Amino acid sequence: MILKTKEEVKAWFRGLDLMKKDLEMKSAFYGELVWMSRNLGESGKKHEAYYLEKIQELHRRIQLLAEDIERVMNTLWPEERAVLTARYIRDKFWDAMEFQVHYSKRHSIRIHDRAVEKLIGQEVDCDVYRGKA
Repeated sequence: MILKTKEEVKAWFRGLDLMKKDLEMKSAFYGELVWMSRNLGESGKKHEAYYLEKIQELHRRIQLLAEDIERVMNTLWPEERAVLTARYIRDKFWDAMEFQVHYSKRHSIRIHDRAVEKLIGQEVDCDVYRGKA
């Protein structure tokens, strides 16, 4: 998916943490199913391969998400990366920004807006963006 507007860029960043947690929870769930299927003996073995395949797919999606973040962030200047990381990855409020990135609230917002503008047109993995797993 190509991020076409500032709002899409912000929505993608806002959803990163939730997407990652969702994928990790699903992976843990399938891990529990693997453990339970191993305790069922022979009848559980036929399902174990399916569960392990689902875990691999979820880990691949987590890796794609990390690669998207890295690729997108590498297009930015260091101060832009710092502000977006503080805002979306570390979930800092604007008022706390000056303590995190050592820029005033207003300057952090200007840097943020410039960075978001730069990211319009970036391509991210569509399935991960929509949260499908």
